[in-house]
Amino acid sequence: MLDDRDQTFSTLQYADIGTWNRQSNQVGWTALLGKKKGTQGVSPYAAPSRAQDLSNLPPAFIDVSSTEIFRDED
Repeated sequence: MLDDRDQTFSTLQYADIGTWNRQSNQVGWTALLGKKKGTQGVSPYAAPSRAQDLSNLPPAFIDVSSTEIFRDED
């Protein structure tokens, strides 16, 4: 979970498919962020896709399936 806005292509494409679907994702983000979910007040520490600059972070490898809602989050 990187983006609380739930608007990526894969989030919409797999909205009702799989164990963790779009509704599950929205419940998770709401549990973490409450009323801030989807607003400009979300910290990049909570939703990393909100960060403007990631250049000082160490390298990371994150593997996702081609058929899951997290595929297009960056």
